[in-house]
Amino acid sequence: MTAAARAWLAQTRPTRLIGGGFWSPGQAAQASLGKSFDVLTHLHKARAAVVLP
Repeated sequence: MTAAARAWLAQTRPTRLIGGGFWSPGQAAQASLGKSFDVLTHLHKARAAVVLP
């Protein structure tokens, strides 16, 4: 891992944890991604879910 990646992961930033219920920006937790999670997945593209028949 590069030094830039380590620095980015170590920085504390607003973090949204996905769960049930509604969410507002005021509920964001301040967390360091590198210290809080074992794996970080980044999706370049995402789309809305489709209801199955």
